[in-house]
Amino acid sequence: MSWLVLSGLALAEDPETSSEEEPSELQQIEEKIRIAEALIRLADAEARLAEMEAKEAKVVTDEPAASPTEPAEVSPPEPPEPPEPAEVSPPEPPDPPDVVVVREVVAGLGDTRIGGDLRVDLFADRLDNLHPEVAEDPSLAFVIPVARLSVDHDFGQRASARIELQLAQDQTSTSLDTSDGASVAVPAAPSGWSAELLDAHLAYATPRGGTFTLGNARLPFGVVDSYEGGGFPLPGPALYLPVVVGEGLLPQRSLGLGWNGGLGEMVRLDVNLTNSSEPEVEIPKDLSLRVAVTPIEALTVSASVLAGPGTGGATKVGYEGVAFVHAGPNRALVEVYGRQGLGPTSLGAAGHLARDFETGGAASRVTPVVRVSWFDPDQDTPVDHHTGAALAIDTAWSDSGVSTNLGYEVVVPDDVDLAIEHRAVLECRLQF
Repeated sequence: MSWLVLSGLALAEDPETSSEEEPSELQQIEEKIRIAEALIRLADAEARLAEMEAKEAKVVTDEPAASPTEPAEVSPPEPPEPPEPAEVSPPEPPDPPDVVVVREVVAGLGDTRIGGDLRVDLFADRLDNLHPEVAEDPSLAFVIPVARLSVDHDFGQRASARIELQLAQDQTSTSLDTSDGASVAVPAAPSGWSAELLDAHLAYATPRGGTFTLGNARLPFGVVDSYEGGGFPLPGPALYLPVVVGEGLLPQRSLGLGWNGGLGEMVRLDVNLTNSSEPEVEIPKDLSLRVAVTPIEALTVSASVLAGPGTGGATKVGYEGVAFVHAGPNRALVEVYGRQGLGPTSLGAAGHLARDFETGGAASRVTPVVRVSWFDPDQDTPVDHHTGAALAIDTAWSDSGVSTNLGYEVVVPDDVDLAIEHRAVLECRLQF
């Protein structure tokens, strides 16, 4: 078939056999295009024809050859095998519900969180002094400076409550009278226990009006909430407390009404009306105010004032100014604090440095901490101030909540007749 078509085309193009006039060049080009299109259509037809023949041959080969004499045996279908009986195991007993879930289901008022902070210290005290009758050998003793248990409960999204109890051993000292008429305080092993209700308050967060707190709570002053929570971890019966609390200028907790909120994105304000530490005054109430400004993300500057009536008609005033720098794992804090109108006028200052090193091993974090402090308990009395320095290395062990802290503190009085106090502490701490 292809040959006939090509032959016909060739005869049509032969000038000797064509009786028509010689076509123009354009007509010749058009004629060639038509011939090429015809050839393409012819090739497609031949390809489809070959494909159909191949399919027919395949069908013929796949069909079984039927015997003209013997009929094909038809076997009855085999009955299906009965399914194997499914193993029925007794249901597993449900897991015991968590305490938090039980309380949430029963009360229907939110969730409850239980936390704690337990510290066990081994400390060694040593005194350097001018009295040969006072032993300078270190005195070793175990002490539990902090054992806290806290319960937090949320009543929905805005209201919450907190209760925190503290049990601790009393740190005491013995007064030793020497033959020259002097008296030296020698640290003694702790004796007795004291229990204290640190927190017992309700809090309510309004949609836009800040948060109100009613009850016994931590008094916002300086940046107490910045380094009492572990920003500058120091061991020992008193080192873990803020300086203003350790020096007796500020109570650890106060009972009253408080409010805190933000004024824009950079300013935060805390106002508290609490019971006074001087119950003999006519109106035993203290008013405290803290203003914290964060001009940049890594810097917080705060000023705090506490005022109230003192004994004898005087007005007591406590104050603290703080600059807190926190850039990544690095932290630095400088504070100046004082009090007047209640007893002698006092003044002090302290500086803190800390840095976190993430190790990634069994010890997940190592934090060295340095603190240098100076305090004058009575500015009217010369040579009564003292200077202190503390160095510690805090190590967190994985995510278990267990940490160890090895620290050393020295306190040097300005009076050369007083003893220089040394204390080394090894602390184990569990937080949950």
